[in-house]
Parts: sequence; structure tokens; C-alpha cells
Amino acid sequence: MPEDDITQVKVGGRSVGLTGLKRILEETERHHVGCPERDVEKILLNRASEENYIPESARRLYGAALLREYKKFIGEKTDEEADALQELDIKVLGPGCASCDGLEAAVMAVLRDVKQIARYGVMATPALVINGRAVCAGKAPSKEQIKARLAELVGRSCEKIVKTH
Repeated sequence: MPEDDITQVKVGGRSVGLTGLKRILEETERHHVGCPERDVEKILLNRASEENYIPESARRLYGAALLREYKKFIGEKTDEEADALQELDIKVLGPGCASCDGLEAAVMAVLRDVKQIARYGVMATPALVINGRAVCAGKAPSKEQIKARLAELVGRSCEKIVKTH
């Protein structure tokens, strides 16, 4: 494989070099055009994993980045604002005072914009998005379900949970 066959891709806000990406994108377009996005993302992730080390803990981030690169490759418009939004990790820190609640409400108002919701591919609300991926949609998860999902993502037990609505 030629040394110049390395493509820099943003994964979780960091630049990562991937070997063979152009060829993987070409093959995916040739054989999987019209497939559902989730399937394409899995195919891209599996193919990229054959030639690149992708940590298990970062597979979701890599999957999202590969799908974004594929969309660009096939000429689908990608909204850079949406890409940047997916890389955001927003936390409201504080003891729960009126100012904290006001800040949380302001952030949530921005994230309630219908156009922003559509960019995540969510068809039903409420939806919970963690690390740029919709992890549930159509009903509000219980605190226990949220804790389980967070524990799954961070790989350990979550004893405390941030206030949920």
C-alpha cells in the first residue's frame, strides 16, 4: 500500500490518519449505494478496521466520521454546522441554582430546533443524543435506562446522574 494512501479524518474532534479510505469509499459506493445509512456505516467501519486500528471504545465515533466522509464522497451535502454540533460535549455545571437552570434551559432551547433534530435522523421525540448519536427516540427513557446507556458508553457504573427532564 502506498504511503500516500493516508487520509486525515476528524474523529470525535481529533484528526486521525486512516489508511485506504479512498479505496474503501469507492468500493462502498460501487457495491452499497442506496443501502440504509446504518448498514453503510457498519460496512465502512468493518472495512476500515481491516486496515486500521480502531479502538473498541471509539467505534461509534469512527462510524459517524466514516459515514460523514462517505456522504461527502458521494456528493451528499453535509452541513458543517451539524458536523461541529455532533462533536460538542455540553455540560452544565453547578449546584442546581436558578442561574444553572437558566443556562440549561437556554442550551436546551437551541437543541429543540426542528432543523437540528432532523440532522440527527430522529423521526420521533423525545430523543436522547449522546456523543452525537441518537441512542433512543420516541419515548423518554427512565433514569435507570439512562444510567445503563451511559455506563455502556463509558464502560463503568454511573452512580450519579445529571438532572433529567
